[in-house]
Parts: sequence; structure tokens; C-alpha cells
Amino acid sequence: LLQPDEPAPFRTIENSDIRWLIVCDHASNRIPLSLGTLGISEEARADHIAWDIGAAKAAERLAERLCAPAVLANYSRLVIDCNRYPDMPEAAPQIADGIVVAGNAELSQEDLARRAAEIAHPYHLEIARRIDYALDAGTRPLLLSIHSCTAVMDGAYRPWHIGLAWERDERLTRPLVAALE
Repeated sequence: LLQPDEPAPFRTIENSDIRWLIVCDHASNRIPLSLGTLGISEEARADHIAWDIGAAKAAERLAERLCAPAVLANYSRLVIDCNRYPDMPEAAPQIADGIVVAGNAELSQEDLARRAAEIAHPYHLEIARRIDYALDAGTRPLLLSIHSCTAVMDGAYRPWHIGLAWERDERLTRPLVAALE
């Protein structure tokens, strides 16, 4: 899938404060050369269906401000969505916000597995490696996953200017919610 002269599945920002780990699953709209354009226009590849516009820059700035390490995905979510399980239909969508992604039509399980093996798995292994490193050093890192949202998706208006999502770890989210209120 990836040619030797193409970028790795992810890029990193090396900083020293391992209390934090910043990740950006949709940092790029890049498509491997072997997949061409996935059958979509240049305009569509520049739009939100291919990546989270501005998320990479926000992750980079946050990493700089916090002196935090970061891992940013280097390929478009249309190739393989690093924020989905690889066996989910949304992992390589055939339609994204009403736009047909012809390069994902009739995608075989073998092709999807190759995309996951060469792009998604290395990205997630790097994140896991960094979490393990922090834990081994006696630090439980705060994981910040940076995304951006378009105001309208699949015809539905989304009125939010900021969103916070978490499951169990409230060390950062509770104070942020309080500050935002």
C-alpha cells in the first residue's frame, strides 16, 4: 500500500512532559499513491470528509504549549479511519457526507486489512508504546485526542463550538467543563 518514498503512517512531536499525550486521528488528507484519488475530487479531498480541518495545527500548538509529546496520523480517514475499529463499515466509508468515495466501493476484506495493517495499527501501536513508557516511568498520562467538526454533517446542523468527550478519567474534563460554564 505505502511506497518506500511515502511518509510513515504517523508523525510525532517529541516533547518531554509525559504527563500528557496528544493524538490526532484525522490530521491529514493524504492518500497513498497506490490508491490514486480514491475517486474523489481535489476539492472533496481538501474538505472535512477527508480530515479534521485545523486539528493538526491545534494539536501541534497544544503540544508546544504543554511541552507534550504528540502522535498525528499521516493519512486520510477516507483511506482508513484511525478513530474507528478497522472492521466497522465507517473505517473506509463508501459515502462521506453525501460524496461517493469510489475507491472504497467493493473494498475487499483483504484490502481493508492491508490498510489497517500499514496505517491504523502502526499509529495505534505508537500511541500504546508512549502510554506504556509513561506508565513505566510512574506517570498516568492524560490523553488528549484532537478533532474538529464541521457546522453541518449529513444535512444535520451541529451548533457546538467546542466539545469534550471522556469515559472514566475526569482529571481534565471536569475542570474544563467548569471553566467553560
